[in-house]
Amino acid sequence: MIKTIKNFLNNDKIQDGFELVAKILFLVYAMFGFNSYFYGHKIVSFFMWPAMLFCVIAICWRAIRIKRYFYMTGFVLSVLFIGSHCLSSVLNISYGFKDNVVLAIYLAIYFLLFYVFPLKKEPEKVKKEFNIVSIFYVFYATIGSLISIVMFAKGYSTVEYFGLGGYEVVTGFRWGRLWGIFLDPNRGALIMLLAILLVVYLIFTLKNKIFKSMLVVSILPMFLYVVFSDSRTSLVSIFFAVITGLVVCFLGQPLPKVKLLLRNIVLCLLIPTILAISPLATKKAYNTYVTSLNQVTEENSTETPIDATIEEPTEAPIEPSTDSS
Repeated sequence: MIKTIKNFLNNDKIQDGFELVAKILFLVYAMFGFNSYFYGHKIVSFFMWPAMLFCVIAICWRAIRIKRYFYMTGFVLSVLFIGSHCLSSVLNISYGFKDNVVLAIYLAIYFLLFYVFPLKKEPEKVKKEFNIVSIFYVFYATIGSLISIVMFAKGYSTVEYFGLGGYEVVTGFRWGRLWGIFLDPNRGALIMLLAILLVVYLIFTLKNKIFKSMLVVSILPMFLYVVFSDSRTSLVSIFFAVITGLVVCFLGQPLPKVKLLLRNIVLCLLIPTILAISPLATKKAYNTYVTSLNQVTEENSTETPIDATIEEPTEAPIEPSTDSS
């Protein structure tokens, strides 16, 4: 019996399959939890408990087979970081403990399950699992961005309050920013940015041309969400994500001559800057178009101005949010 259990626990294929299910469940839970439509609904708990159970079991399974992961770069630092959080929670227990325990579980899932992988695992298997998770993530981001853009086009906007503290949940286009189906426009924009980066990765790694074409098309609604969310955080993230990618790409090449080196430096600064300001340029062009369209509509006495018939303009110029909450 004991030998059977050991053989089961040491089976790489079973463990890797179980971990993939745990990761997908956790992503589903996170996606429902950050969705304004499902916030406060029982469906979030329906996915939360299985996701947490699978993730905790997966981490415990990894702890039993710690030698499989110990030598991966960053593993020890991840453990020390989580340990420092636990120590800080104990030393400051008078300020609360429950939230710190929950955060410690999340940190363990992020670092010890999603980030760490066994070095002896075949690279192709690692890429296959990463591709599955990436495709799932990109699919969700694409659907979420499409629904959000439709909300923006129709001028849909609602605000609801939950709990005793009156937690504010915004849906659609509000206060000059696109929230869409996400609880926060900044984080929503970062979700889209990460999805776009994964799309670029998948385009270079996958072979199916039809699927690649679909991935290219999916970038448009995600980019539009970043534009209309008016997120400055995403602009900074675009700049540093692109510059990091270019630097890593150029470092992998043989040492170039002085002219090529200067060219690479210029590209590392120019391309990220252009991509970072592209959402601002798109937003400015849209605002200019809407302003001129409204002026023409107001001058025509037989037509009603676009922003005079609904609470939130279907085509309203985007302005920085002034909402303190």
